[in-house]
Amino acid sequence: MEHETNRERAVAYVRMSTDQQDYSIKNQMEAIEEYAEKNHLKITEIFKDEGKSGVQLKGRAAMVSLLELVRSGKADFKHLLIYDVSRFGRFQNADEAAFHEYEFNRAGIYVHYCAEDFINDGTAISSWFKMGKRMEAGSYSRNLSEKVFRGQCNLARMGFRQGGTIGYGLRRMRVNAQGEHLGILEKGQYKAIQTDRVVQVLGPEEEVKIVRWIYDSFIKKGKSEKEIVGLLNRKGIKTDLGREWCAASVLQILTNEKYIGNNVFNKTSGRLSNLRSFEKRRVVKTDREQWVRAENVFPAIIDASSFRIVQNIINERTRKYSNEELLDKLKKLLSCRGKVSGILIDEEEWMPSSAVYSHRFGGLLRAYELIGYSPQKDYSYIQINKYLRNLHAGILEKMETGFEKYGAFVEKNIVDDGTRWINREIKIMLNVSRCRRMESGRSRWLIRLERLDDVDFFIIARMNADNKTVKDYYLISRFDRESIDSKINEENSFFMEAFRHDNMDWFYQIFSRTHISTLIK
Repeated sequence: MEHETNRERAVAYVRMSTDQQDYSIKNQMEAIEEYAEKNHLKITEIFKDEGKSGVQLKGRAAMVSLLELVRSGKADFKHLLIYDVSRFGRFQNADEAAFHEYEFNRAGIYVHYCAEDFINDGTAISSWFKMGKRMEAGSYSRNLSEKVFRGQCNLARMGFRQGGTIGYGLRRMRVNAQGEHLGILEKGQYKAIQTDRVVQVLGPEEEVKIVRWIYDSFIKKGKSEKEIVGLLNRKGIKTDLGREWCAASVLQILTNEKYIGNNVFNKTSGRLSNLRSFEKRRVVKTDREQWVRAENVFPAIIDASSFRIVQNIINERTRKYSNEELLDKLKKLLSCRGKVSGILIDEEEWMPSSAVYSHRFGGLLRAYELIGYSPQKDYSYIQINKYLRNLHAGILEKMETGFEKYGAFVEKNIVDDGTRWINREIKIMLNVSRCRRMESGRSRWLIRLERLDDVDFFIIARMNADNKTVKDYYLISRFDRESIDSKINEENSFFMEAFRHDNMDWFYQIFSRTHISTLIK
């Protein structure tokens, strides 16, 4: 047998989603280990994503960790062993899979698909086979998504629950194929037998009474969600999740048809078949016409007439106002209170929320301006911060150009969090610090260093008094960030000034590269 030290180092990546037991981790590793033995490779580490879908990278911690390791330039292996193309991922855009494989290739790491009937050697024929497999893997997920959805719709029409939290005052009951009750499913528990189903039943009597009390308080006593929340929390009553109540949790009880015994499915959808190849998977609200509804299939806590009354009240309250109506209400609030703020808007039951004004008019300040109101507080910083957020990208791009000018290689993370890798060795993060004018007339700049342990250098771009141009830069290493001041003043200590630089040119030059052959000459 060949000595272990003569074998090239390799790592294995295995993934199993809950719907593909044929792809068990054990089966994958057996094939991978056999392949490694035949090709004289030594497996030094195994990266596992168990119970994870391959439709997207998000949530696959092992694959993300593996890619980050490769991008950092610290990978000490030359081969990545994977069972087949579908285990690498069932990406809906085949180019995404190709891009991630290219990341490994660029780092000098060869990707092997151990159970495929082609050799991943970069030839035209293998590339054609691989692209076909990638498209087939993505198509499989879309087809499976559609089949699962149709099955869920049929079960929902028959009165079986199809996932989601059960809600306060209700419980999930497991039933067999004959409809016999097999016991309550507690939070985090799921049915173990495929032929079993789940139905909705009434929860503990004390919770049922609270639900009825909420409706009674809203309809007969005219209490708002906030008032109901205050009463519940003062009594020490917790939600089904063991938390304090909030307006949203009360509103959910007031608007969900499950409390009148209806089973409603497909209010939201994240089906792959609804997406184009370049779109990210997301959950979206569906039109009411697409909802799947089975009426009166569960025991009801609330009668249908009370539920309709509540919906009428809420619909009237949340109806869409014209711009003129919104501004008239804002003027009325100003006349009553003598001033206007987001808090005052939200406190009044007859007022739309402050978020409505912000969304409709592009900000609360613009709405105030339209009714001729000028708040005493200076809100100019809002516009400044908006400008600086846009400026941040420009400064970062300028820095990238500076590094590349001296031959450095600049990379983003897979998920762009504002950091950059320089030569796959050093990780930097840029912060832009706004100039703040104090009551004394002096200027001050705040330093906010993100608590990212893997950032090597934080670059603070300090703005001039006009907050339009950069004054200078502070370069702080991760070893110094705990000892520096959180504020920069017009005059600072000698220690703080040691981090200040007029420009970043000297820092760019540190990463310049010189060809060894030039030194030899």
